[in-house]
Amino acid sequence: MSGTLSLGAARAEAAARLGLFRRVLAINLCLAAPLGLAALLFPSTLASLLGLGPVTPRGLLRAWVVLLLALAALHLPAWLDPVRERWTLLIGLAVRVVLALVYLPLGGGFILLALGEAGFAPTLGLLSWRAGIAVLMSRP
Repeated sequence: MSGTLSLGAARAEAAARLGLFRRVLAINLCLAAPLGLAALLFPSTLASLLGLGPVTPRGLLRAWVVLLLALAALHLPAWLDPVRERWTLLIGLAVRVVLALVYLPLGGGFILLALGEAGFAPTLGLLSWRAGIAVLMSRP
């Protein structure tokens, strides 16, 4: 029997792909959560970094940051068990794409946020897809 058809090789492949997905998602969560918390505590600093100026309502910024933290919380179950929590992951990826599309017309510092969301959404989607296929192929 060849190595590509053995159950042990399929399980090893699934574990490797799940590990890669979890590492990339962990990087994203480790970037988003502290930045979101810092922006929640210091909204004027966030406004100045994004070039919004002092006229931006602080409540609006805090609501936006809470939305970003909720998105990170939505991805947490997918990090713990990506196979069983596919729907939370898919919803989170769709929200990331919508956020990237909303950030683009805002310009300024939002362009970097749009690039980050537009980079992580397809990357996480592709890694999740490949991990799911590998897990499916490792089950007899």
